[in-house]
Amino acid sequence: MKHGKKTLSALLTLSVFCGLLSGCAGSGGSAGAPTSEPASEASSTAPSSEAGGEPVTLEFAFWAGAGPEEDAYNTLIDRFMEENPNIKIEKQMLSYADYYTSLDTRIAGGQAPDVCKMLYQQAGTYVDAGILGDMSPYIDQSEVDDLLPAFKAAAVVDGKLVAFPLQTDTYLIFYNKDMFQKSQITPPTTMEEAWSWEEFGDIAKKVKEDNGVKYSFVYRWTKTKSYALFPWIYANGGSVVNADYTRGNLSDPKCLEVLDMIDGWVGDGLLAPISPESSEGVDDIFSTGQAAMIISGNWMMSQYDQNLKDKWGVTYMPQRDGKIGSDLGGGELCITSAGEHPAQAAKFVQFMTSKESSRYFCENANFLPVRTSLSEEGITYQTYSDEMNYFVKQAGTMDPAMVACQTSKGFSKVSKLFSETIERVVLEDTPTATIAADFDAAVEEALAE
Repeated sequence: MKHGKKTLSALLTLSVFCGLLSGCAGSGGSAGAPTSEPASEASSTAPSSEAGGEPVTLEFAFWAGAGPEEDAYNTLIDRFMEENPNIKIEKQMLSYADYYTSLDTRIAGGQAPDVCKMLYQQAGTYVDAGILGDMSPYIDQSEVDDLLPAFKAAAVVDGKLVAFPLQTDTYLIFYNKDMFQKSQITPPTTMEEAWSWEEFGDIAKKVKEDNGVKYSFVYRWTKTKSYALFPWIYANGGSVVNADYTRGNLSDPKCLEVLDMIDGWVGDGLLAPISPESSEGVDDIFSTGQAAMIISGNWMMSQYDQNLKDKWGVTYMPQRDGKIGSDLGGGELCITSAGEHPAQAAKFVQFMTSKESSRYFCENANFLPVRTSLSEEGITYQTYSDEMNYFVKQAGTMDPAMVACQTSKGFSKVSKLFSETIERVVLEDTPTATIAADFDAAVEEALAE
């Protein structure tokens, strides 16, 4: 156990924000028995310094969904200790609801774990507080080079390797097959055929009229996960904050176009008028047939299947002039700067995130790969394999600039203000230009603090 001197007063308040995030913190979905054992060469390029010295114990703080995800962690951790008998991993698995409160309290008390798991959206604040250690002296650059471009942006900050992505999840359009058949709509099966924004709006109107549903679609953005809308803005050439991260940027016409589109969807009765600030669940609206579509994540497939059985499918997110955006979900592993054994901690991170370990983790817990090599080679999923391949392809379209924003040090403030802004767009009659200007000014004030 560590006795570092780092304090974390700023991060203690962040726990409130972290506790509200949903979706991407959960399990990757149901799966059967493991498809393969993680290959022993997963750690073949791991750093050797300190590896053969005195026995050490590393504390690993993480959360995991019950079942396949937890099993995958346990299998990989056991394999690492078999291959590295001088390094013992002390697992500290917490519920996601309590995770950041516990982590922040430990760090503030000088009891930081050696290795910890992070949502991508939290890392920037911990980097700014000096909590995360630099792994670049211990992990070979070739490992970083194999990351998809967006995840390189998440891993490297100011030239330091402050985290290594483990997996991701993202959003697609889920649709009701019976309703689409009644409307004689055939969803795209390739990204090249993805609907344009205008086509998506027309289809939303048609399925509502043809099927008499309450809403055309719902968006899984509740519990302050409004940043699931960021891909629309970045696909349109906009950005949520300005280039130097000092002020909001929603007054940009490219951003206003997205706000106006959302406002129009709600006004036309296409999108369910549920605020991102709400704790209300939206999944039942789709799974009980009150909406023809839901924009949601891969981890929700088993839940939708319970009510709709085989009556649902997935298709790609709409494109703007050929560009598709993807929501950033999932997590990464980090070492803490207060740790006494950074080389061994980095070795453990490298093993857990290696190509073969990542393949095993994704295959057995139904997550999406963050490595270019795995995306190109493909993942063999046990359940929902056809649908998961849609998600894998979609995840490859994440915008690095969007990821850089979501992993920046002030993102917790930006995210909260953005959530409040989308609530106003959904629930108020205030002009979107006014709402956008208010956001821009509020972000400037918040980031100056």
